[in-house]
Amino acid sequence: MKIIYITPHLSTGGMPEYLRRKVELLKDEHDIWVVEKYFEPAYRTIRDKIESMLGDRLITLGDNNGILLDLIKSIKQDILHFEELSDYHFKENFLNQIYTEDRDYLIFDTLHDSSIDHTEKRFIPDKMLVVSPWQVKNFMQLGIPVEMLEHEIIPKNRDRSGLINLGLNPQIKHVVQVGLFSRRKNLADTIELAKLMPDIQFHFVGNQTENYKDY
Repeated sequence: MKIIYITPHLSTGGMPEYLRRKVELLKDEHDIWVVEKYFEPAYRTIRDKIESMLGDRLITLGDNNGILLDLIKSIKQDILHFEELSDYHFKENFLNQIYTEDRDYLIFDTLHDSSIDHTEKRFIPDKMLVVSPWQVKNFMQLGIPVEMLEHEIIPKNRDRSGLINLGLNPQIKHVVQVGLFSRRKNLADTIELAKLMPDIQFHFVGNQTENYKDY
């Protein structure tokens, strides 16, 4: 099977790491391409790992969306998979050329953002992949298959003595949430979860955008 994954970036965060893991699991049995809209040179740890697996099958568009159109025509992929909502990252005239009625490939959209409603989806794929039960209920209203995917948790035996250097008790469990402090990142949900688990220490590390200062 030939699959093209399309992503707005490969910097930091859950989405690039989630994509990296999929590439790792699928690359030996399928022909995989990853197309990034923009290259973020300051954050390239995950990108370098994907590039080491795919080589020149990792492609950067920049401002030239025609590169993707040429790739679609040349490799005749089975699945075109947008790793973030296509409507949010590409203009309508470009997506009209992707979502054609006579296409012979499937289109999947993965949605990581729980704040988006199904009424905001203008271009309807063949299947939606989401990350919460609420999103399944929300996007089922589009009349297409919707499946919830969970990122696997891989247990690792770690030397916990390093926690002492951070001033943390190695005898208890710690949960660290790293990322942008904003409503759409569901920080409030994690805070409520922390209240229910007093035996676990929760730590929040991140920056805050100007428009969410009150949060």
